[in-house]
This record gives sequence, structure tokens and C-alpha cells, in this order.
Amino acid sequence: MPLDWAPGRFFSEDGREIVCHTHDARFEPLTGDCLSGPCPHGLAKLPMQPDESGQIMVPAEIAATQRV
Repeated sequence: MPLDWAPGRFFSEDGREIVCHTHDARFEPLTGDCLSGPCPHGLAKLPMQPDESGQIMVPAEIAATQRV
């Protein structure tokens, strides 16, 4: 299920929280901690890197073990 509340938009309007489109759960951007809403586990940090086209990629072996 997508996290972004609009295409490519993840942050609250004031930019202080990450907002889940599906559940309206809110998260602390630096830690992934749940601030409000139905988010029992918070968000997990994943290693990311840009590919040649500039898209952000998560290594497949990491993505397969996480709830992405």
C-alpha cells in the first residue's frame, strides 16, 4: 500500500511529519517513530542509493526482508 498521500508527497503540509495516506498515521521523519494513528511498529530505516537515472533504490536483498 502506498505511503504517499499525493504522488511523491509524504510530508505533512508544515513538513514536520511523514503522513501515511492510507491510515493517516504520522511519523517522526528522523527516527521513524509513530507519533499518532495506527502504526504499531513505526518506520524502519532502509539503505538507499540513487541509480544512474537519479531514482532512489533499495537493494533487493534488503527490501525482501522488510515490510516495504
